[in-house]
Amino acid sequence: MIASPHAAGHAHHDIKLENTMLVPADSSFPWGVCVIDLGLACPLAPGESSNVPTGTPAYAAPEVRFPATHESYSHGFPSDLWSLGITLFLLEELVATMRTNNPD
Repeated sequence: MIASPHAAGHAHHDIKLENTMLVPADSSFPWGVCVIDLGLACPLAPGESSNVPTGTPAYAAPEVRFPATHESYSHGFPSDLWSLGITLFLLEELVATMRTNNPD
């Protein structure tokens, strides 16, 4: 889902449920999911960070939400992975809730 932008040297900075889209299974996107809304994306070299507070706070990594409590502020590829983890967790909770409410 985010491997392609990262491989191209771009951090998304705003991965969340609202910025993902299901695509047909026969598309070129792995897992049938595509990340959309690249408005906050920026080019980064490996290990580099943008040091600009962006993104949706509920999905943001701790060092992005609370930079004063961390030694160095970093908003790069690792924070995208954090946001992806939050997104997948929320998606699983949504699916589990739907299954519980609709046993068919």
